Amino acid sequence: MKFSFTILSLFFIVAIYGQTGPGGVGTIDGTSSLKIWLRADDLDADNDITDNPADGTSVSTWSDYSGNGNNFTQSGANRPTYSIGTFKAVNFDASAATVQYMNATSTGSYSNSSAFFVSNPVNVSNSHTLFNGSSTSLRMEQWNNTNRVGFTRYGVADYSSSLSTPFGSNSIIQFHKSSGSSTLNVRRNNGNNNVNIGSTTAGIPYDAIGRNTAGTDDATGDFFEVILFNSRVNNAQRIIIQNYLSAKYGNISISQNYYNEDNAANGNFDYKVAGIGRTNASNIHSDSQGTGIIRINNPSSLGNNDFLFWGEDVEDADYTFSESASNNYISRIDTKWRVSERNNVGTVTVSVNASDINFNDTDGCNQLQLVVDNNSDFSSPTSTYTFTLGSGVYTATGVNFTNNDYFTLQYTDVIVLDGSTAYNGSGTANKPNTSDDCYKLFVKSNTLTLSEDADVREVEIESGAILAVDSGYRLKVINGINNSGEIRLVGSSQLVQTHTGTDLNTGTGNLFVDQTASTSSVYHSGYWTSPVNEGSGVFTISGVLKDGTVPTAATSTVGEAVNINFISGFDGDASASPIEISTRWLAKLVDASDWTRLIGSGASLNIGEGWNMKSMGATFTFKGRPNDGTYTIPISQDNFSLVGNPYPSALDSETFISDNTSAITGTLYLYNSSSDNTHIRNAYTGTYSTIVSGVTIGGGRYLPIGQAFFVTRTAAGSGTITFQNSQRSIFTLSDTAPIVAKIAIKKKGIKSKFVTNHKGFPILRLGFNIKTDDNYNYNRQIAAAFRKGKTSGYENGYDGKMFDKKPSDFAFKVEGEEKPFVISTMQEFDENIKIPLILEVDKNREVTFKIDLLENFDDVTIYLNDKLTGEKYDLRKSDIKINVIQGNYPNRFFVSFKYEFLEDDGFDFVKMYHSKKENSIILRKSKPIEIKELSIYNINGSEVFKMHNSSSSNKIEFKLLKEFSAGVYFVKIESDKGVITQKIGI
Repeated sequence: MKFSFTILSLFFIVAIYGQTGPGGVGTIDGTSSLKIWLRADDLDADNDITDNPADGTSVSTWSDYSGNGNNFTQSGANRPTYSIGTFKAVNFDASAATVQYMNATSTGSYSNSSAFFVSNPVNVSNSHTLFNGSSTSLRMEQWNNTNRVGFTRYGVADYSSSLSTPFGSNSIIQFHKSSGSSTLNVRRNNGNNNVNIGSTTAGIPYDAIGRNTAGTDDATGDFFEVILFNSRVNNAQRIIIQNYLSAKYGNISISQNYYNEDNAANGNFDYKVAGIGRTNASNIHSDSQGTGIIRINNPSSLGNNDFLFWGEDVEDADYTFSESASNNYISRIDTKWRVSERNNVGTVTVSVNASDINFNDTDGCNQLQLVVDNNSDFSSPTSTYTFTLGSGVYTATGVNFTNNDYFTLQYTDVIVLDGSTAYNGSGTANKPNTSDDCYKLFVKSNTLTLSEDADVREVEIESGAILAVDSGYRLKVINGINNSGEIRLVGSSQLVQTHTGTDLNTGTGNLFVDQTASTSSVYHSGYWTSPVNEGSGVFTISGVLKDGTVPTAATSTVGEAVNINFISGFDGDASASPIEISTRWLAKLVDASDWTRLIGSGASLNIGEGWNMKSMGATFTFKGRPNDGTYTIPISQDNFSLVGNPYPSALDSETFISDNTSAITGTLYLYNSSSDNTHIRNAYTGTYSTIVSGVTIGGGRYLPIGQAFFVTRTAAGSGTITFQNSQRSIFTLSDTAPIVAKIAIKKKGIKSKFVTNHKGFPILRLGFNIKTDDNYNYNRQIAAAFRKGKTSGYENGYDGKMFDKKPSDFAFKVEGEEKPFVISTMQEFDENIKIPLILEVDKNREVTFKIDLLENFDDVTIYLNDKLTGEKYDLRKSDIKINVIQGNYPNRFFVSFKYEFLEDDGFDFVKMYHSKKENSIILRKSKPIEIKELSIYNINGSEVFKMHNSSSSNKIEFKLLKEFSAGVYFVKIESDKGVITQKIGI
């Protein structure tokens, strides 16, 4: 029998094992033994205590919080009223003209049950009914005004306890009955009496509250809370529930009052009290959450009469976080908890549902911590525990509490500069670095200078505060910037924002960033755009472009960013103070076939639009709100637009081209005016740098701050040019030169023509040179790229048409196209490729052909072929000078390739090696030999690869069909000279 009782007890504990019921006993999802839970502080049981009715409102429904939907209802004149006093209550009045009571949605009784009532009854010389049923009722005051709490069996007897009715005071009345027992345990506050009710089957009813079956014995007074379980709670659970109720309703005097943080001396931690504990081996409750957000379970050493309770100091907490200087700008939740521990429960697990707390930003680091201290200011925590997040629950294990401890939740959300002190950053002096991209940066006062790269989630700068970035570094911001102060990008520093969508920047503050013109003469033009605007999505040149003679520094300097003197004369003056810029050359071209000239310094431009300016090598300061997000500009068929990098960071031309191939031809043109020596437009001799995906002529991939460029559209209809944050780059560039990156490298002071670059595919850069009549050396570079998946025909974004054809010039002829090209991207390299060239000379001239640069090329011979003379020139050996008669030569010249025999006596017929990049075996012939077949054997002699060959080239590549394990292999070659074997490492 003892064994059976143990099983029953264990089953019982599991049945009500839960976290969210009163005090943390039972659950509110309808699955536990908690069957009715009426709370006057949440009348509609919606977990919102702020939406209750007004004082004196008639109550038609008192909703069940247990999850079972057993609401108590009443209609018409019998409705009780809602009472708002020290505690919210449903008030029943037996002396009213019409008796007030409420009926349950579902009726019945439980012979194995526990019921709790928190009430303040009024003595009106009338018996008081609590719960009533068809055959039994619970009495606040027994029949015939006995002034005793009792139980009635209709038609049998009235059973009075020894406990007096607590008229005029807030009290906790309890009834507990076990199945198979005729004893009813009745409790009132700290009193306790067992009553024999003469029946083992008579149960605790719940048909109605406030009136008996006969329509008499009506209750009068306030009902604050009513709880009913359909199985008797164990002693540990009873203690927990009565401590919860006592704390909530004014520290009602109870026996086993183990929670003592619910008074003024201890801070009034009255709310959402829950607990765990044990009275003996059969009376355990080790997992609780209650109506709050803190769940505690898994006590490591829960012995007899050990209890742990916790409650919070805010009745209606919304569990949001805030930070202040007093806690070093750590974000702490708006609630504190305090614990009462009886004896020692050991360490516990503390859990919080992620959905129950409101982080300042869901994109934040949100590394939640539990902070424990012996005082409420948490100035010197005794312990800090880091939560782990799994399945939507934050969990901290091994937590140790001591009686009367305080605890709260915190996390670091903000990196702050307050005065001269920075807080919470991972970098030098607590400033941010690249590991802080989930934190907000808040510059509260003074100047915060970043001297290393930094990544943050968002930025806020208060009025009067400055955020500066030292030269050579960058600040990356995931989201927006609220700037009421200043952002200062010193030297080559940059600001990058990475979110998608439209501009997230706000505030009236300014960003300062300098840019120096690459031009050096009053005749030289440059294409400009602005990385800032004037706060309305548009800008004027004079509004954002300032004199940068005094460079931007971390703090304001006398003479910086003063207004430019815009003049009407032809020539500006970079040496004047302030500098002078001629408005005569200010022009724009937006979705048109020609310039709009003389636009004036006050003309309004949209973000992303560019302008022409003769800027004489001056340094300028851009001042305004930083541009951010997506910007669009329309363009129509056969029109041009001068647009530019709209951001205070470099722009990746490859990404921009990829994003805009449906809108434009996929080629960017940047004017290089270095050879211009006149204001006469028809006499300009400048050239255009050309950029397509993966290849540039005269420039580089990354466009600096303020750089504008031409685009055009040839497709029918109209398109939309799009700039967006994903095109921004952290590539460091110093100025607005049209030549924005060097392609060649230098070795021992000599410019090399042979380089390996990151692109991985071969690029042949051919040069053309003539001396003009005014003794000027005119040079033209064209580039052929060889990429897998491309063709010899035109492909948008990969082939670049010539934009600046001269009377004598040189270009590629692209299959199917009439116009000349300076960039041609074609199929993967093969020695059988032939590249047609176009040559035009305006008079008899000596022209020079040469290789400017080879990128990722091996030892193939490159020939210039002249169909007219039959000559074939090796361009890798020397520059080629040819006298050409005036005329247009669209078909005379072409480039061809051939792998010659290796000039290396160290190899007998073939040189063999493994290419890890291509996963292939490559053979290079040093003498005439016919290769028939290649086989590979592992070190055990097993054949692992075999391939026949039909190529007669002097370079043969055998593509391996799989990745081989690293090691030594033997290669056998069948040839017309016999069998060649060689050991090779893979």
